[in-house]
Amino acid sequence: MRDSSEGMIELLNVSKKDEGYFLTISVPKNLQRRHFSFGVTSNTYSALCRIFDSRPLDRLTGLRYRYFWNGSTSGKIEINIFLGIRCEVGQDGKSIDFDVPHALAANLRWFHELEKFDEAEHLETKVSRQA
Repeated sequence: MRDSSEGMIELLNVSKKDEGYFLTISVPKNLQRRHFSFGVTSNTYSALCRIFDSRPLDRLTGLRYRYFWNGSTSGKIEINIFLGIRCEVGQDGKSIDFDVPHALAANLRWFHELEKFDEAEHLETKVSRQA
């Protein structure tokens, strides 16, 4: 694991809308960072809410946490897998493994392995961070 979130995909926001559930992420590539939003299942939405609700460094209200996929996955569970998430507040960070649906890990890996942003431009969105 790295000591910094530099170069990691950031989980920005998960939302529930009339038409379903959506995750917004920030993806670094070629010295740029772009934001993408895509639909997720209700199970994935619940797992993401657990991630965004975690506050492993300090539980004080008002602190702005940031959540990054540290690039790790583990487990050979057919439906769920453990996803390594780096939680940060200011300069402090801690990585934790979260049990998430396999599809979330697969989607994040796809974004990580993109050669060019052009391949995902249909999912590009304006930035929206978790409150």
